[in-house]
Amino acid sequence: MGVKTMVNSTSTWLRIARAAALAGAAVLADQAIARDAAAQVEIYQHSHFRGRHTTVGGAVNNLTDYGYNDVVSSIRVYGGSWEICEHAYFRGRCVVINRDVTDMVNLGMNDQISSIRPVRGNWGGWGRVK
Repeated sequence: MGVKTMVNSTSTWLRIARAAALAGAAVLADQAIARDAAAQVEIYQHSHFRGRHTTVGGAVNNLTDYGYNDVVSSIRVYGGSWEICEHAYFRGRCVVINRDVTDMVNLGMNDQISSIRPVRGNWGGWGRVK
């Protein structure tokens, strides 16, 4: 095998490996986007998923804009992990949840939530305080 043939074979192999790596990265990115897009919560005015409610599918800096500031008493999680904070713009005491919370009293945050956002990845857990 000549030097020119070895160089061509090596560069071809590198192009194939690079293309495969990029394709794999694209698949992982698509999966992350799909997971984040599927992440939703429903916030309820009363415990046990009763009363006025609305669906949240992304970050809400200030629940006052939606008429839900300091009135959330339960949260149904449809996907992902979520950070809930007692003040607007994710300030004050924050808790990360990734499952339903039937009564916010259990987290010490009943009628105290002012902002909410999905958490990248699926770290955290029910009741983790940040």
